[in-house]
Parts: sequence; structure tokens; C-alpha cells
Amino acid sequence: GKLRKRIYSTGFTAKYDFTQILYKSPVMGNLIKTAEKYSYADSNILIHGETGTGKELFAQSIHNSSPRRKNPFVAINCAALPENLLESELFGYVEGAFTGAAKGGKPGLFEIAHNGTIFLDEISEIPLGLQGRLLRVLQEREIMRLGDNRIIPINIRVIAATNKNLEDLVHAGKFRSDLYYRLYVLQLNLPALRERREDIPLLVQGFIRQFQAREGLTTPLELSEADFRLLQDRPWRGNIRELRNFCERLVVLYQPGTSVSDLLAHLLDTSCSPDPEPQVAIPLPGSSHARIDLPYETLRAVLQECRGNRTQAAAKLGISRGTLWRMLKKYQSQD
Repeated sequence: GKLRKRIYSTGFTAKYDFTQILYKSPVMGNLIKTAEKYSYADSNILIHGETGTGKELFAQSIHNSSPRRKNPFVAINCAALPENLLESELFGYVEGAFTGAAKGGKPGLFEIAHNGTIFLDEISEIPLGLQGRLLRVLQEREIMRLGDNRIIPINIRVIAATNKNLEDLVHAGKFRSDLYYRLYVLQLNLPALRERREDIPLLVQGFIRQFQAREGLTTPLELSEADFRLLQDRPWRGNIRELRNFCERLVVLYQPGTSVSDLLAHLLDTSCSPDPEPQVAIPLPGSSHARIDLPYETLRAVLQECRGNRTQAAAKLGISRGTLWRMLKKYQSQD
């Protein structure tokens, strides 16, 4: 008990709750209502979503909304450690269990999470050899340290997360079916950012305020409706994490008195996101030197198809990149 109290003060806490999740879309509203209901149960939860969709944010929010909120929240990335270290980190060890073992031994993360929540991120990466031990922990709620013969009872809530389809891994023999069904009691499927585009303006405004406050900046950084439309046309394959990093770059590079729209467009054009497959240009009537004005809806559709890459979009439209820039600027000035 004394050991656990000392460990509790080392920072195993959840920082986020549901009030900090920015959204406008109905799909997110329904998801949060479901997650809030889950928080009052002690059943295992499996969170599925692409990378950057906020799986740990939901896990922390569930913990902070649960009766366990005053107890530890312990998170571990199962893909970040090799198998031998992962086993000792999860289950702990006694003195002399292996070469280099600390004097007096060390409690595992399951012990540290006693009376609280343990969050197993990237659960799909746990080696098959460890999955059997993890299954026993989930079934019996007890652990045994490496090199020990003493059973230690634990009272924990398990939340697991993955960006892979565990059912496919089960069929491929890479994930134990009994462990899958033990984890799959309650499930949350987080949508990709491209499936909740109406949330992008709200998220962008929130991130910009956050980074401006961090940097001590007071100059307003306002985006136009056309700017938000450009951001909504972006595929954001890295989801919210990619959008957040983009907003940080925008805040850091912005200089008072310069055009926010020009900087935003430049950052979108120079993004390191992989380019889509080359597209075949659509021939347009008239001379290539003529001033062409296409409807904004057409520009937006092609930009979306090209995942925000203006060079690809211009090639598909059969116009120069400069012409595409001029037309986008024209529509921005009309907003």
C-alpha cells in the first residue's frame, strides 16, 4: 500500500475530459454520449480508430468521468517496447528475476493501476506469447511478477485501443480470439476527420487560440470562410494530430501584417503529405493563354479529389498552377 501511494504521485493521471473535445458534428455528439455511458461501467472497452483520431483523449475522458477518476490512469504503448521489456513493464519483477533486475524488484503497470484504469494503446502489437498472460489478467484480475510465485490481486478497468482490424488479425492467426472477445465487451469506433469535416473550423480555431496563448501572442489570427473551405477540402490522413500540427506551424510562421490566406495556402501546398496518383488532365475549351474562370464548386471538387494538392489539381483541370491560384484568390476576396 505504501509503495502504491508513492507511485501514485509520479504522474499517472488523466488530463482530459469530455468537455475538452471540440465538435459540431452529430456523429461525435452521439459518440460522446455513448462513451459517457460506458464510463460508469467496469467492463473492458476497445477503442478503434485511425492514427490521430483521439483514442487516448477518449480513454482519459472515460476515466475522468468514471468512479475511478481519483485513482491512477496508466497508459502504455504496446508497440513502443520489445517483448522482454513489455512483459516486465506490464507485470513487474522481483529482485534477481533476470540479469540487471533492480534491487528490491519493481511493480508492473497493472499493479500501479490498482483501483484505477490501465490504457493499452496499440493492443494489436502485443506478441502472441504475452497475449496468454494478458488474457489471464483480464479474466482473473490477478498478476504474478516475473520470477515470483506469489499472486497479487488487482482491481482495474482496462481500456484498449487499436488502429487495426483485430478480427482480421484473429483470422490471420496473429491475435488470440479468446483475448479479442475478452476485450470486445464495449466498443467505440472513432471517425476519421474526413468523416466529420464540419468540425474542422471549430478545431482550427481552438488550436490557434491554444498555440497563440502558449507563445504569448496577442495579434488576432483570423481565417476567412474560403480558408476554412480549403482546410475542409484537405484529406488529413493524419487526422486531428496532423491538423493540430498544421495549426501550430501556422501560428509560429505568421507575421502581423501579412496575409493569413497566403500563408495558409503556402503551407497546404508545401505539406509533406504523400501525393496522390497522377491524374489525367481534363481538356478545357479555349486557348491555354485565355483567362479561365471556373465555378468554385468545380475547383473545390477537383481539389478534394487531388487531396488538396494544387499542382495535381491544376494539371487535372488543364490550367497552370498560377491560374488556379488566381481563381482561388478571386473567390476568397468575394467572401
